[in-house]
Amino acid sequence: MHSKATITYSSELATYTSIMAPIARSIKALEGRVTNAADVYIFWLAIAASLRKLFLRDQDIDKELAQKVTAIVNRRYKEFIDNSPTDIYFTAFFLDPRKPQKHHEKSS
Repeated sequence: MHSKATITYSSELATYTSIMAPIARSIKALEGRVTNAADVYIFWLAIAASLRKLFLRDQDIDKELAQKVTAIVNRRYKEFIDNSPTDIYFTAFFLDPRKPQKHHEKSS
């Protein structure tokens, strides 16, 4: 039989792992040999989307904790992406040839 402390610890560890997983996967991917500045922006978006989906889906995650994590991720995004003096990450994403381009010309 497991004690209440063991069950609580297991639950909190599962929550921590669920929250950190998208961040850990992104860091691992960004350590690859062929990543560029566009990938940094893409992975920030992936982290935010993954966490949003997790917080909407997983009712066991405390709402206050979800709000704190979201605030931290948003603050780091602003520091790292929005306040970048050269906008290198967004610019690289916008100009990335791997991204499908929409044509703005009218078809005849």
